[in-house]
Amino acid sequence: MRLRVKLLLYGGLFLLYRLGYSQKSISPDSAIQIALINHPQIKVSNLQVEQQQLLKGSSLQIYNTELLFEAPQGNELRPGILQSIDFPTVYMQQYKTQQANINLMKADRAVNTNLIKFNVRNTYISYQYWRERFQILKNQDSILRGLLKINEVRYNVGQISILEKISGEAKYKGIELQLLQASAEFRNSRKQFLLAIGTPEDTSYIPDRSIEKFPPLIINSSTTEHLTNNPVYHYYQRQQDLSKRLLKLERARRMPGLIVGYLNQGDEHTAFKYRLRMGVTLPIFYWAYHSRIKAADKGIEIAENQLILGKYKLNGEYIHAVSRYRQFTQELNYYESAGLLEAAQTLKSASESYRLGSITYYVYLLNIEQAFSIELNYLEALKNYNQSIIHLNYLLGDI
Repeated sequence: MRLRVKLLLYGGLFLLYRLGYSQKSISPDSAIQIALINHPQIKVSNLQVEQQQLLKGSSLQIYNTELLFEAPQGNELRPGILQSIDFPTVYMQQYKTQQANINLMKADRAVNTNLIKFNVRNTYISYQYWRERFQILKNQDSILRGLLKINEVRYNVGQISILEKISGEAKYKGIELQLLQASAEFRNSRKQFLLAIGTPEDTSYIPDRSIEKFPPLIINSSTTEHLTNNPVYHYYQRQQDLSKRLLKLERARRMPGLIVGYLNQGDEHTAFKYRLRMGVTLPIFYWAYHSRIKAADKGIEIAENQLILGKYKLNGEYIHAVSRYRQFTQELNYYESAGLLEAAQTLKSASESYRLGSITYYVYLLNIEQAFSIELNYLEALKNYNQSIIHLNYLLGDI
């Protein structure tokens, strides 16, 4: 078991070594650019937009031409041609409906783009956090390992009791376990980041900086009108536009169509104008048109309610995100104003007191643990604070 733990820890250290010396550093903005090129979801969204653009030509679709062969006098087959055409407004509405489909797919692509940017920035922060947490725990492990060696000598010469020796070993095992967990989380955060930028097999990308505090946001939670910049909101608007276009199209299809053609019903001397066929198609069976119009009208109602529901969800998520941002801001402010200073003073005072013999070994271990715990909590508070800002920017459509 001990050998396995050490192998995993050394594996984590080796990974950090390789990440530091043989990999390519990348900024958050550069990571987003890579994701917008490589991520499969973006490729799918682009193809969906292209597909709808290719369908624009189908908006001028005309019924198949009919070639006829009839024997009006019973002794000779004569060729003819017949063409049915919808009322002109049908083609105009079909074109506008297809353009609304294109706009909807573009809005869907914007939603996916915003989500991918959010995931990249979020996993980037997580990657930074676990890399630095691993390093802090490694430093703590180094200090305790040195103390164990000293205590082994002190125990052998009778300066400390067996209880103090066991306490030190127990603390060290606890740090080993935390290191093991941090190493696993570090590898997982690295994988999640690579998945977010669309390069799961390319392990050459790593963050180019340590985790840094983002500038604070100016929050006005009394109004959420600015959430209209969120791509999800625009998507529901485009969906509403499409529903209105579909209603206009169904109403246009209710109009009579045209029939034009050519067929000689007489002999070869019949005048040309009498060989022409002209007529109209009448929507006599109105119930089919009526049903489709009613369904399209219901589609508008659904789209309107989806827009209201979308705004409702965005508002609720935004209010919750603001609350979390304020919570993490207060927590981070505590560590910046008092916590980190307290940790540094605790570590310094404990080391000096232990050197002078004014505190026991066990008390010294507790002080070391408290100091490093504050540093780890500060790092987690910084991660939560930054990710809360990323979440708010995502909701505001400004990621």
